[in-house]
Amino acid sequence: MAGGAKEKNVSIDICAGDSCKEHKSKKLRMRLEALVEEWGLTEEVMIAKCGCLGRCKQGIAAELRPGNKILKELKPKHAERLLEQVITLLKGRSRH
Repeated sequence: MAGGAKEKNVSIDICAGDSCKEHKSKKLRMRLEALVEEWGLTEEVMIAKCGCLGRCKQGIAAELRPGNKILKELKPKHAERLLEQVITLLKGRSRH
């Protein structure tokens, strides 16, 4: 990467489409960003917003990469559990 920046191991892209906004996707994204900082994961995990993921009737949607796994029916209260799942993924990948 340019400037020697390290690529993140995992990205969680939170939908910022109109329906997800109504379900408080910004609150979920901000909570995840705070937890990544608090838990010392800023080198491994990136939280970002993205365009509509086409899951408008299923609550907040997010895409977990690598793997392009679509997560749906998320709520801000799920932030801790979601990040714990990402940590498990990171640990599994580091063993290989």
